[in-house]
Amino acid sequence: MSDDEVYLTIQEVSTITGISVRTLRSYKQQGVGPPYCELSPKMFRYRKNDVHKWMTEHLKESNDQ
Repeated sequence: MSDDEVYLTIQEVSTITGISVRTLRSYKQQGVGPPYCELSPKMFRYRKNDVHKWMTEHLKESNDQ
């Protein structure tokens, strides 16, 4: 099964990213978090591939001196 076919709960995304469920819900409402699939008004899932892509897009270079 490819990552495009793997769907994650918000709790699983929280574990992968280290971002709290509360913050992920806030990101979802603000439209700034990873893309998600809304199955019903109270049920949504994240594609694993989309979560990894979102994290990669937010990588920052270290400015250590």
